Amino acid sequence: MKPVRLLDCGAPGADDTQPDTITGMLMHSGFNGSADGQNQDGAPASHETLVEWYDASMIGDVSNVTKADIMAGLDSNGAGLGDYSIEISVDASAGNGFLCTHTDNGENVDYSIELLILDYTITEVKE
Repeated sequence: MKPVRLLDCGAPGADDTQPDTITGMLMHSGFNGSADGQNQDGAPASHETLVEWYDASMIGDVSNVTKADIMAGLDSNGAGLGDYSIEISVDASAGNGFLCTHTDNGENVDYSIELLILDYTITEVKE
């Protein structure tokens, strides 16, 4: 997404680009996440919104927990199953000023959705 380039109105700074605010919300059964950010100076912007319904601390080397606790943390009793919803909004700033009227005729937002499937093996290490 690129910020709108303003037409010169003859005022100092009147032709500067104005950043737009992009907000993403992801919701699933009480597990909600949101993030926002701005694009700057014509460069594409990237923002990530993440919802983790599992206990991420159970991934990798884990100690002092039972196998059942690890499985319960990763499975979360099926908490990852079901409907998800996503909302994406853009607050486009045209940068109007004294004696200057600008338009921002829209923005393009590209998005991707990634789902994580946990396929794991638990190996007990006895010391």
